[in-house]
Order: sequence, then C-alpha cells, then structure tokens
Amino acid sequence: MVAASSLPLHVLVRAAFLRVIELADPGVMREVVEVSEEGAARDSRSATAGGSPGYSTVFVAIGSSLITSAHVVRADERQREETARALARAALESEREK
Repeated sequence: MVAASSLPLHVLVRAAFLRVIELADPGVMREVVEVSEEGAARDSRSATAGGSPGYSTVFVAIGSSLITSAHVVRADERQREETARALARAALESEREK
C-alpha cells in the first residue's frame, strides 16, 4: 500500500530533479562526471568483491550528465529551428510587401 501511494511522489520528485538538472551548466556537469569517475577509479581499486555503495552515486551523476547534455542539445536544435523559421517568415513577408 505504501509503495503504491509513494509512486506519484516518486514521479513528481524525479520530474522536479530532472528540471533542475536541465538548468545546470554543461561545464559544471562535466566536472561532476570527471570527479565521479576519479572516485569510481579509486573505489574500484579498494572495493571488495561485494562492490561499493559509491557506484550508485557514480551512475546517477553520469546519467544526470547524459540527460542534461541531451536536453541542452535538443534545446539548441529547437532554438535554431525557431530562428530559421522566423528568418524565413520575415524574408517571405518582405517579398510579399514589394
């Protein structure tokens, strides 16, 4: 019962988290991934056969950076498309006025 009722909360928190991650500077996220990779390399040398709990943090950081990168690329594509459409409309309207 508790698990079923917590699902909407999970969805809302995840959506809010992803919105915040999308706003992050790609340079900062790159640094986060690099630091996480360094920590993962250090953990892998000292980890036992059972693994290390730090790996989940690394995967979250890397996944977040990939999501952020994808959103930044898509936002850039949309902006370029909108600019191209606006320029095309302006050019066509100026031709019609002549």
